[in-house]
This record gives sequence, structure tokens and C-alpha cells, in this order.
Amino acid sequence: MATIQVWDPFRELLRIDDAVGRPWRRSTFRSRPQSWVLPVDVREDENAVEVAASLPGFAKDDIDVSVEDGRLTIRAETSNAEETERDGYVVRERHSGSFYRTLRLSDRVDDAAATSRYADGVLTVTIPKREESKPKRIEVAVA
Repeated sequence: MATIQVWDPFRELLRIDDAVGRPWRRSTFRSRPQSWVLPVDVREDENAVEVAASLPGFAKDDIDVSVEDGRLTIRAETSNAEETERDGYVVRERHSGSFYRTLRLSDRVDDAAATSRYADGVLTVTIPKREESKPKRIEVAVA
């Protein structure tokens, strides 16, 4: 018994794109460089703001952190020695160069008390809040 199948022209186009277009997308010859954005997680509680940034493969000395005027700036630089064709590279996907990312922080943070630590490829910057900006509990009096 024969099975009846509905013809879907879009499925055919996707099949042709997979067969013909995929090798070109994998090509190392690209017209413009790909950009990379430093991924961060920002967490705030009543005592501090904590920023965790993924920086795998960087040395501690290649990372610069500054907090000024309520802005946190993370800079990093990596460099790979220039390889020639005889080094055996066919595709090179690791990036080299420098980048930075600046985050605007709350006006309630204490810039001077910021600390940072770098472990397992994650940079964690903790900026405590100023004492006067922390919430204060007010006792309710009974009349």
C-alpha cells in the first residue's frame, strides 16, 4: 500500500540549503570579524551588588577591573603568537585582542570598597552598598 505524503516546498528548500549552503557557512573565509561580548551575571541584594563575568583562559595579570563614578569597567587582553601556515593550523577559532565592558551601577554602591576575585575562569566583583542606602527597619509603636 502506498503512503500519501503532502509536498512541502519549504522543506525542500531547507534540504537544498543544507546540502549546498552548509559548507559555505563553515568556511574560514569571512568578510568581517565576529564580535564577542563579555557575558556577565549581575546580582543585587540589600548589602551589595555582585557581578560575575566569564573570562575562561585569561591570566590574572591580563584582567583589569575599575570602579569609578558608579561604573564598573572590566578590561582584558589576550594575545596568541602569530602562527604561520607551517604550524599546522587549518581553522583558527580562538580570538586574540583586547576588549572591555562597562556596566552602570546603582548610585547607592561604595566604589572605594569594591573587591574582586578570579577563579576557574570566572571573575567576581563585589561592590558593597553604602550604609546609608541600606534599608532600615522601623519599629511600629502602639498608641
